[in-house]
Amino acid sequence: MVEYYNNDDLKRIYDAEYFSVRYESQPKNWYVKAEFIKRVIAPKRVLDIGCAEGRLVEELYKLGIDIYGIDGSSYALSQGNPVIKDKLFRVNQNSDKFPFKDEYFDGGSCLHTIEHIHIIDHFVSELYRVMHRGSKAWIVTPDTEPEISNAFDVNLNRWKERKKIFEKHGFKVRKQRQYGFLDLKGRLRPLKLFKLPEPLLTWTKYLIYWYLNEFKKKKVEGREASFVLIKP
Repeated sequence: MVEYYNNDDLKRIYDAEYFSVRYESQPKNWYVKAEFIKRVIAPKRVLDIGCAEGRLVEELYKLGIDIYGIDGSSYALSQGNPVIKDKLFRVNQNSDKFPFKDEYFDGGSCLHTIEHIHIIDHFVSELYRVMHRGSKAWIVTPDTEPEISNAFDVNLNRWKERKKIFEKHGFKVRKQRQYGFLDLKGRLRPLKLFKLPEPLLTWTKYLIYWYLNEFKKKKVEGREASFVLIKP
């Protein structure tokens, strides 16, 4: 196994075929995730790590947030909306220094990206460097055994092991399950749950999401860890 993917590897592996089969075919409610970030992270300036063609970057830009994105795929970045092209940067997260000064961001997002990074310590160190004290970053990644890693998902692991790595680099780590409510937004519409009063509405959504996550997604590839990093 290689130590990490260099720039030529990233260009070869994360090409048009990868994004048409493993990425673009998957439904992504980017506007929902952008709204979640604005509400929970409440940032003024955000870094989206693993931004691909910048769908989340674009939605956060529409919300008036100063947003930047980095990704290792030159193909994905070339597909970005021209409106946000100057916000997107190609970065090999295994080895490159993030192209931003220290404590530049007060918010971050990293959705299904860290499983593609070989040298996770370098990534976490750079993330810590560019985050402002007191800032938050939202992370989502598969919660599964490392033994099923493959050419694309090179760094799979369990939630507890992820937590140890981030804490080692100085972050506080908090689980974050609320985003699941937002992902269920469309599917729950026929139930008219929006008519329920709070806090009953929130608890009902939580129970549904918990049920789906624990019993309907027992397949290894279906389980996720969602957590927020806080830089003290």
